[in-house]
Amino acid sequence: MKSPRAILRTLVGLAIIVVSLNLAYGWLEDSSLETTAESVREIALEVAAREQPEKTQKNAILALRQEFGNDDIMGHLVVDGTGIDYIVTQAEDNSFYLTHDIWKNDSVAGWVFVDAYSSLDPPSKNIVVYGHNMRNPIMFHELREFKKSGFFFDHREVTFDTLYESGKYKIFAFYETTVDFPFNTSSFSSGEDFLSLI
Repeated sequence: MKSPRAILRTLVGLAIIVVSLNLAYGWLEDSSLETTAESVREIALEVAAREQPEKTQKNAILALRQEFGNDDIMGHLVVDGTGIDYIVTQAEDNSFYLTHDIWKNDSVAGWVFVDAYSSLDPPSKNIVVYGHNMRNPIMFHELREFKKSGFFFDHREVTFDTLYESGKYKIFAFYETTVDFPFNTSSFSSGEDFLSLI
């Protein structure tokens, strides 16, 4: 029978191996997502550079749908001066793109998507867009920088072109909240009801 000290050394060694594998897996997944995000940006730029009979945001989104083979693609979101520059999807539920990429392949990092209950045509007063806060500066990691007033005032312009319209927005506030706050409310009975949310 092994001594308690030998058993303890074995358990500590196993714990170190498990933690190391977990860290390596996380790093590989993050670098895989970074590669995916870069590939998507490159493809989107190639699609945008192609000649189209009429350059409209609708034709641009339709061309992206065709290129990626994904009819869930609904728009393109860019936050000025940041790495937030993503093709945005929308599914029938809010769980699919938590675990799937833009090609609908399994991915623990998921993809950027509009809340299933947010309407893009006509646009809801509150359009909720989800994306993971990754360890490296991809997806929505940079949103935390908006806590800094200098960053906030230098990066307030947002472009969200959808299949239905081209949108320019200005960020007027930043706050962190918990899941019990109704941040994903998309329809309101009155203007006062909407203002009470924001």
